[in-house]
Amino acid sequence: MRRRSAKEENRASRWLPFIGLFALAFAVRLAVSASLSHLGLWQDPQFDAHENLAWAQALASGDFTWPSPPTHGPAYPFFLALLLKALNSTDAARIAQAALASATCVLVARAGEVLFERKAGIAAGLLLAISGPAALVDVSFWEEGFVGFLLSGSLLLLATRKTPAGAALAGLLLGAACAARPTALLFVLAALAAVLLLEGWPRRGPSAAALLIGVAVVLTPAVVASSRASGRFVFVRAYGAVNLWLGNDPASGGVQNARPNGPWDVVIAAPARAGVAPKDEEAWFTRKTLERAQADPAGLARAVLSKAVWLTQAEEPRDNHAYAFFARESGILRVLPGFGALLALAAASVFAWRGLRGKALPLLWIAAGAVPVLAALAGLRYRMPLVPPVAIFAGAGAALLTERIKERQPRRLAAPAVVALLALLATHLRRHPPSHVFSEEWTLDGNAWMELGRPQDAERSLRRARDADPAAALPVEFLGRLRLTEGRAAEAMDTLEESLRLDPSSRSAHFFLGQAREALGRPAEAVSAYRAALAISPDFFPARFQLGRALLLSGDAAGAAAELEKAVALQPLEGPPRELLARARQLMEASPAR
Repeated sequence: MRRRSAKEENRASRWLPFIGLFALAFAVRLAVSASLSHLGLWQDPQFDAHENLAWAQALASGDFTWPSPPTHGPAYPFFLALLLKALNSTDAARIAQAALASATCVLVARAGEVLFERKAGIAAGLLLAISGPAALVDVSFWEEGFVGFLLSGSLLLLATRKTPAGAALAGLLLGAACAARPTALLFVLAALAAVLLLEGWPRRGPSAAALLIGVAVVLTPAVVASSRASGRFVFVRAYGAVNLWLGNDPASGGVQNARPNGPWDVVIAAPARAGVAPKDEEAWFTRKTLERAQADPAGLARAVLSKAVWLTQAEEPRDNHAYAFFARESGILRVLPGFGALLALAAASVFAWRGLRGKALPLLWIAAGAVPVLAALAGLRYRMPLVPPVAIFAGAGAALLTERIKERQPRRLAAPAVVALLALLATHLRRHPPSHVFSEEWTLDGNAWMELGRPQDAERSLRRARDADPAAALPVEFLGRLRLTEGRAAEAMDTLEESLRLDPSSRSAHFFLGQAREALGRPAEAVSAYRAALAISPDFFPARFQLGRALLLSGDAAGAAAELEKAVALQPLEGPPRELLARARQLMEASPAR
């Protein structure tokens, strides 16, 4: 048997830490996913994860219909669809995502090695591997873990391959990131700035052109497909402007305070109540945001300053869900460090800097990740693009502190240690109390169990939701929905009426109240419930259709026809509204009054 040469042994030993790093990150993410598998919310994802998964499942089944308008960029649903097609299991898809995220940790480690030193790089990858928020995101059906891999890969390419070919490959990755998250366009600008400012003169022009061509090759088809499906120009996805409106509300402090159901229903349907066509909703929210900023510039400044503070905090304000909820339900998440530890160690890295030039690229990445938070909303997922580049600096800080501890020279250790400690304290200045009240999460857990056909588990979770916040309307509403699915219409009606006393602005509570009244043979009373839902959300198709149906059952064929015409206009391809509309018109023609 041939013995390995010293060169081969050195190569193997060089890659051994990266292999170990990959294995650690992979094990952490699998453990996090396994620790949350008892939740209905994990087995049947809700909100954005549900939308991503539904689109991916449709694609995997051969249905390539594009959502109109798309609420998410297509890149991640297509990637997830490939996983589902190949692996035929959502659990297996999570495992594959864990592997991709582990590769991200290796990319970050390699970038840290290039920009600082080997020990710093390994430490950076290690810190990202054990980051609790990153581990949760990486095994969730959100696009941020996928985007993190693309952004980290492009950063490493720009740091190592100083050629137009390397820039083109980085551009392809950045284009895919933009096709998943439109805000990744800021990273394209950061990459372009890095190429133009940091590259040598002979390569600047060709590398910049190659970068932009790479971006365009991937991004252009996504923009064309989304725009074609929407009937107007859409940059990858719609519904971004509502985040500008919410995040710059002086009363919100920069976090998502319009929670489901009622408060969110009121906000998202505001353009429809103002008579704005669906295609103009984005422009309407943008205009309203600018008008409010002009009327109250001090309020805007407070909101932006609040988001700047949230950007530096260990706390993770709720966006889709509260990170604190998952941490409480997962033993491993409870002990994994968060963003505060990364930022504290990154602060210590300034003592390892030897000039700014080599650090400019990850600093540009941090700036690109910070801008969307400052412009829109603060929250776990919105801050996630900052985590890999911050981890690079954190690795440098950790390596420096470790080295100076080993030197046993207190004076050289004191300054970076004090800076790290002060930074750690500064990351714990704020807490977001609503993110530690889990009524919403338990309600969504109950809804997931309902969708999975397990009413007893749904009941248990909804009871926990009520215990978490007795004043919350959301769990009461979902208890009413549960009663309705169980055929207990009278109880459902009473429960839904109770939820509306707590929050009269939920369109879905009014809608299901109408359903309960219909089930009890009271179509005339159902009409008032459907009208209340439509007063909140005029374009709410189910309520519009059911209103027409209830009017028809009540004997008002003319009123039914008017409502069903609106329902058909909202969903032209739906068959039932057209059929009922034809029936209503027949009844009108047969009426003696005609």
